Amino acid sequence: MLKATLSLRGTLFHGPPRASFCRSNHIIYMKVLDGTTMEEAKIPPTSHIHRHNQASHHRMGPLFRQYFSYCSEGLWVGCKDLVREVSHAPHITPMCIYPVMWRLFEEKSGVKRGLSMNDLDAWHSNEAALKSLVINPTGLNHPMHPLISAQRLTDKWKSRNGSFTPHFDLEIWAIESSLTYLFGDSIDLFDTQLYHYCLKQMKKNIVALNLSFCPEEAALESSIWEGFKEAGVQALRMGREFSAATRESGGSGLVHQMRASGLWSEDDLNSLLADVLMNSSVNLMKTAMWIVHVMSSSTSIAEHLAKNSNDIGYIRLLLNETFRFFPVTPYLTKMNTEVLKLGGWEIPKGHLMIMSYFTLAQEEFFWQSDKYFWPERWDHCYDRDVNWRFSYSTLPIGFKINDCAFLKMTEEQLIPLVQVLASNLSLEQSNMTKYPDTKRAMDLSGLPSQPLVIQTNLRQANMRLHSML
Repeated sequence: MLKATLSLRGTLFHGPPRASFCRSNHIIYMKVLDGTTMEEAKIPPTSHIHRHNQASHHRMGPLFRQYFSYCSEGLWVGCKDLVREVSHAPHITPMCIYPVMWRLFEEKSGVKRGLSMNDLDAWHSNEAALKSLVINPTGLNHPMHPLISAQRLTDKWKSRNGSFTPHFDLEIWAIESSLTYLFGDSIDLFDTQLYHYCLKQMKKNIVALNLSFCPEEAALESSIWEGFKEAGVQALRMGREFSAATRESGGSGLVHQMRASGLWSEDDLNSLLADVLMNSSVNLMKTAMWIVHVMSSSTSIAEHLAKNSNDIGYIRLLLNETFRFFPVTPYLTKMNTEVLKLGGWEIPKGHLMIMSYFTLAQEEFFWQSDKYFWPERWDHCYDRDVNWRFSYSTLPIGFKINDCAFLKMTEEQLIPLVQVLASNLSLEQSNMTKYPDTKRAMDLSGLPSQPLVIQTNLRQANMRLHSML
């Protein structure tokens, strides 16, 4: 086998044929789907993002280097066999990407985020402490389940006539639900409309900044940068002030547990909660969109939920499969701490490697009938005494939900949403003209990019939901 070394300044790589991969014994065995179930489980995709990424890998080769956020670059691993090899390779460590714009935001605005990657020690400390409360609370009450926010959303849809767009409503619901989870029943004191506007401005401007390959100095002088900074400062300030205001009122949310734990000073706690609120709202909105898509795409899933809206076990299976099929974060980032031999290439240590969650989630090596949406597959993950935790450590987000505090928070809020929707609404996806997808080399939004039309039965009247997702 020939050997090639990837240079830091390369742009396109074509290596010799890779060595054969020896399959691990630690695989997940799944029961075979019958024909009826398989036909029913064909969930139509509403995004070209994943297919576009796969096409790029086919066109550019199994390994290629791409720049993002000005001077940063990553080694994209596009071939699923190579993704599998990286997942099993030794000396590989997870690597978080901290966008350049957020680093500059902290430096230029003077506002320090509670979950800042500029201070890794503080970040790991906060993340570990937060995980201990969210996943394994000891001697404390669980945070209030935000059923009230889900019921508000349903009541809002019931009161409307004709056609309307649920996208905006789901974004507001995500903010209200996150507030309820964190602060209990004090959400009426928070300006959700202003906060929603700030989040939308932040997202719009940071996408524009990340996609513009101009020098940092030029970007900082642009109106786009000013819009991003102003919205970010406002959102974080609102979160900190609201957290501080709940100190006297107490409450049953996560903030009460965090104060009772004594793990943070009041200032640090308020800064951390401002960041948690921002992250939770954005991720929750993304996953809620996919849940609505799934519930309206499969007749069997919709019927089961309608008859068993209190079946929490099934809803958890549904969420796991949704995270597999539609990853919250499209990419997995890791770094090799030693020289890595990958597909005939010798990669020097210290390379940022970017892999597709979608590639792993659609991998027949791990998943039987991997192209089919089948929540029940998660009921059979313990078959044949498989070391499933080892296997799941190589798979996409959602497979080890108890290892991620934010994902656990998302699950806790999606469960009541699914329950209330299933109890009150009958969702059926309708056909409509497909809009052309925007071609992008990298899209971190994780949102569907085609319109979704849903025929709903609210028991009182039929309505149509039009969602430009």
